[in-house]
Amino acid sequence: MAQVTHAAGESAKLGELPPGTHAVVLHAHPEDFVDFKYVLAREGIEFVLIQEPDEPYCGEIMAIGIKPQPRSKKLKKLMQHFKLAK
Repeated sequence: MAQVTHAAGESAKLGELPPGTHAVVLHAHPEDFVDFKYVLAREGIEFVLIQEPDEPYCGEIMAIGIKPQPRSKKLKKLMQHFKLAK
């Protein structure tokens, strides 16, 4: 969860947060991020990657923070296969 917190903080820097902004945390495996970062880039959605530099991960993507934005059908469709983190 530390990496998720890091992703939220870094992605918040990409835009202004209006009152009432909510964070949504979705569960994913590190291997999911490899393809998903290309999907986000292709769709023009700004994001930050959080990579773990230390062993045993050595640069593996641990979280993705998406720029805060209004809810949209486009974003919901892109992320519908991820489940809410518990």
